[in-house]
Amino acid sequence: MARPLSAGSLAARHLGSLFAIGNFLYAAVDPKRLTMAWILTAVTLVSGYVLLKVTQQLWLTVRPPRPARKPAPRAA
Repeated sequence: MARPLSAGSLAARHLGSLFAIGNFLYAAVDPKRLTMAWILTAVTLVSGYVLLKVTQQLWLTVRPPRPARKPAPRAA
């Protein structure tokens, strides 16, 4: 069974995108950062896509409960 998403895992995804932005900004100083920036960007995009698909699937499978049926009256 998959672990539920926690606030910590969502924060980690946001930090990944922030680190990607920082690596893009400093890639002119250190060209090795450009590779890491692309990797972090890919990880951020893939995890965001997976999060969207999981959320959509959860919304599709959650349905309101059906009201209880009343028994049909018996003919005398």
